[in-house]
Amino acid sequence: MKKLDAKQVVPLTSDEAAELRTAAKTRSLTQGLFARTLVVDGLARLAAGDAGLDAAIEAEKTAAAARISAGARAAVARRWER
Repeated sequence: MKKLDAKQVVPLTSDEAAELRTAAKTRSLTQGLFARTLVVDGLARLAAGDAGLDAAIEAEKTAAAARISAGARAAVARRWER
């Protein structure tokens, strides 16, 4: 068995974190083990060419770009008091 020696922090909304907690608890797992299971499964699906997962990745990239852009606009506005 391989040693689990690497960590990854994943930002979630409060609602997503609550959903993760509930789903893990329902399955009698810790949040970390449940999240690891989802990540390993997602990587396997990605390697298999899962089109639905590819679409979800593209949607998240688009959403992240919008969040970053909105945050940058807010920072500029605060800096220049506009």
